[in-house]
Amino acid sequence: MLAKIKTSILQRATKIAFYLKNEAYTYASLGEEVAKVRALLQKERPNTQFIGILAQDDLQTYASIIAVWMEGYAFVPLSTKSPLDRNIIVMEQVDSIFVLASEIKPTQSAATWKVLHTSGLPPTALSLDFKTPDPEQIICMLFTSGSTGTPKGVPYTLRNLNCSLDAFFALGYELNEADRFLQMFDLTFDMSLLSYLPAWCIGAAVCTVPETKIKYLSAIKVMKAHKVSVAAMVPSTLNLLKPYFSQINLPELRYSILGGEAFYVTLATAWAACIPNARIVNISGPCETTMACVSYELEKEPEQYKSYQEVLAFGRPWKNTQTILIDENQQVVTQGEIGELCFSGDHVMKGYWKLPEKNQKVFFEKEIQGVVKRFYRSGDLAFQDEDGIYYSCGRKDYQYKIQGYKVELGELETLTRKFINTDQVVAIVLKNENDIFEIHLVSAKTNYTSAVILAHLKEKLPLYLLPASITQLAVLPQNISGKVDRQALRKIVLRKTTRKKGID
Repeated sequence: MLAKIKTSILQRATKIAFYLKNEAYTYASLGEEVAKVRALLQKERPNTQFIGILAQDDLQTYASIIAVWMEGYAFVPLSTKSPLDRNIIVMEQVDSIFVLASEIKPTQSAATWKVLHTSGLPPTALSLDFKTPDPEQIICMLFTSGSTGTPKGVPYTLRNLNCSLDAFFALGYELNEADRFLQMFDLTFDMSLLSYLPAWCIGAAVCTVPETKIKYLSAIKVMKAHKVSVAAMVPSTLNLLKPYFSQINLPELRYSILGGEAFYVTLATAWAACIPNARIVNISGPCETTMACVSYELEKEPEQYKSYQEVLAFGRPWKNTQTILIDENQQVVTQGEIGELCFSGDHVMKGYWKLPEKNQKVFFEKEIQGVVKRFYRSGDLAFQDEDGIYYSCGRKDYQYKIQGYKVELGELETLTRKFINTDQVVAIVLKNENDIFEIHLVSAKTNYTSAVILAHLKEKLPLYLLPASITQLAVLPQNISGKVDRQALRKIVLRKTTRKKGID
């Protein structure tokens, strides 16, 4: 991977590497910024394995990723949209104080951090030589929602990323340096890697979407202005764009890659009319398997789409991926039966960062055709048809995809319980009028108003984990087992949100 990036910078120096805020930057410009950040790191000599990078829409941010890798460190993306408390927790988990930032506001920086500013650095000689890291060396650490209230670290090694990229290119897509990739994701989201790493490997351009109040509309503007040919998005973005489909025509788009959450047949059918020359691909795979590891390319005719309960199929495993479906006793189910989807391969992370007990629950070894392999339990329920295609049957637990991010409702519930000092807190998920999943919070009545609770959560959680509504009840309904009746709660919240949207 790093060798390919170096080749792109050196051999495609005059080619466009980025379109950032309507400004074009060549691979030569990217290389210059990489050299500057490397010089900064060599001067400061951070005594840590991990370097935080404040993710911003500028050349210095992306150059910092490459520089960190070439200097032998691992990068930890920090979102400018996440509360400072959350970013502090992330940096504490990796035991590092070093953060690269092109610019940083006082509200985004902790007093204990050593911030290394990457903007306005003096020119330096181009330096792209590097010592190839050990394949097992961690080079990227993402953090996902954690059920204990603390985000979980998902470490990617060089082997993980190389394996995933190798599998992506093995899909046979006709990609080259003339392509233009859309990059509209926060760098803390694993699908962002799919939006820029393949482009860097082949010397193609990356077209980023600036942060605006209406980002999904900005994405269409960027796609039109720069004639984007490869676009990775989450289905929620398409749901928001649905009212504008009659006005959207993107003939230059060749590959429309959708992933991160359920993709429905009706949405895919409507979207196909906007992109007459594109191949539509539904990709799947948890963050723990590095970007994605199964996919289904839609047929030309909507009536031929493969789906289950109107959700498009997961598809077939990528190269380097072995999949099995297991029952509650970890026995492989027969074809057509529903089981938990499990993954094995070099793209699967070694384990959550410093969470041995959690790793024991989600990893297991099983002998398949005479070979013992280590599998990751995804929590996704699925079945496989006679053609080897997997179909989604929902989640085994209460994890959901919100705005493409895998979230555990337990994180929101735990933080709320601690704040209002009651165990009677339940988070549920409902679809809104745009057919997008939203989180709603229900609790027993307390001395705190819903507005106060929400204000507290905003200081602790990223936007995608915040509840769309907060409901306080005198008594939470129970089912015959004495457990909280989530279905009854859904009906209560649905009635409330139908009458009035927002926080009461």
